[in-house]
Amino acid sequence: MSKRAGWALTIAALAIFLLLNRAAYKGFFQDDDLDTLGWARGVSASEFLEYLATPRLSPANFRPVGAFYYHALENAFGLDFPKYVAVLHALHFLNIWLVWLLIRKLGIGPLGAAAGAFFFGYHAALIDAWWKPMYVFDILCATFSLLAVLLYACDRWILSLISFWLAYKSKELAVMLPAMLACYELWLGQRRWKRLIPFFAVSLLFGVQAAVLPVHRGTRYEMQLGLGAQAGTIRFYSSQLFLLPYAGLLLLALPLFIRDRRLWFGLAAMCLLLIPLLLLPGRLYAVYWYVPLAGAALMLASLADGHYRWATLLLLVLWIPWDFVYFRELRRINLQRELRNRAYVGAIENFARLNPSPRLFVYDALPEEFHDWGVVGALRTVYRNTTITAQHIDYPGSVELIQKGDAAWLHWNRRDGRLDIVQHAPGPALPYLRMDITTPAGQLIDGWYALEDDFRWMKPDARAVVLRPASARNFEVVACVLPEQIGRGHAISLRVLLNAQPLRQHDFTVPGCQSVEWPAPPGPAGNVKVEFHIAPPYIPPQPDSRILGITMKSFGFTS
Repeated sequence: MSKRAGWALTIAALAIFLLLNRAAYKGFFQDDDLDTLGWARGVSASEFLEYLATPRLSPANFRPVGAFYYHALENAFGLDFPKYVAVLHALHFLNIWLVWLLIRKLGIGPLGAAAGAFFFGYHAALIDAWWKPMYVFDILCATFSLLAVLLYACDRWILSLISFWLAYKSKELAVMLPAMLACYELWLGQRRWKRLIPFFAVSLLFGVQAAVLPVHRGTRYEMQLGLGAQAGTIRFYSSQLFLLPYAGLLLLALPLFIRDRRLWFGLAAMCLLLIPLLLLPGRLYAVYWYVPLAGAALMLASLADGHYRWATLLLLVLWIPWDFVYFRELRRINLQRELRNRAYVGAIENFARLNPSPRLFVYDALPEEFHDWGVVGALRTVYRNTTITAQHIDYPGSVELIQKGDAAWLHWNRRDGRLDIVQHAPGPALPYLRMDITTPAGQLIDGWYALEDDFRWMKPDARAVVLRPASARNFEVVACVLPEQIGRGHAISLRVLLNAQPLRQHDFTVPGCQSVEWPAPPGPAGNVKVEFHIAPPYIPPQPDSRILGITMKSFGFTS
């Protein structure tokens, strides 16, 4: 292959990659990203250097190389997400090139190297690595792992050792690199075993600490040994390699028929780098193939360079369309999810521009796959203040904080994909309450569940306070019942009392939402205590353990 053809092939491959992934620049941060952004900006350079140099295992799972990516980019670009993706893509292109160089270093021709690099660079299972900054740890681990092997193969073992250290400080998966280098010496090197001693010493140092210290016990990061645990992890990862159940296990049989030491080395690299992942049944993600897939790419390249090149070509012809279909579906899911995250954080940014002082927030529902640590991280990143706190609305005292105006309320409207934020100020009661975030929670005394979109579930008995204006003529209730409620009780009765004086009863006999209005009984202007009583109560299916009345959309006095 001429240099001109090589450059043309490279430019075309990168252009196709960017075209396929252009939507990544329209995405947004995940909750893990926001959590890291919330604290990484404030970490000093000396702390990064300390964690980078220390031989001690971090009890907080601090990975300084990847965390520095967040530190540098947040200080430079804030929450400008496309900049983060551009760096991810640049690192991924670098890794594709390193895979190419390593394959060529093993004596494989350019066509085999192109096949292996393509398989690594375009594998749909890895899409999250170049869409989501939270996986920069895997990308950087691959970068320094590939550099370590390349430098070792070029007799630059001291530089290789430094790269190995950086790979481990990117992600702990690199602990298996010394075993990979031993396989290289055995099959492709000159069997100079002494130079491997410092590599194994480093690996042993961190491996013993991980096994002895209770750093991750009781969490999803805890290593587990057992037939059931490993059966599940092997089933998952072997099914992700070719996107077919257990298909990856077929590679284990190739050394029995193909006597190519380069293929053996690729298989060993893949399996060794998978071992830590197989011990983590609580963390199953296809993108974790990112580092081990370099070994699979070496295997594919060695097959394409020998007598099996036509079989390899056929495999790629069959795999590429299937990979693209899978990639397109993952791209759609990612974009939908990240647009919701953007809406959530964007609303916080808009609120912060007008309200720069709040330090306490209460949140209720969250976007899909978005967790509480993402809320705290987003607030601390937007406000650039690590002292900001947030708590769930079910936490004791949260509703009182909203009522008093001490906390801003973050309410996620699932139906509309919108975050509403309000901070109540003390004031007189309202005569009419609509179930939305603007309703003063202090007027809902008891018997009310959390706000859901534009309604609240009541308990069978609930109380509230509204202001009766002098011009009040009617009292209105807008409420809804489910088909399951009508089917069970045939009718749902609603009794309303104003200051213990009953209004006429209303029976819901058909499902759906209804507006009911009664003449307001005589009385002076002022606050009125409202009581709602529902019969029979509704017990929803499990796992919902609540006892419900009806859903209330609004109620109060009308003129």
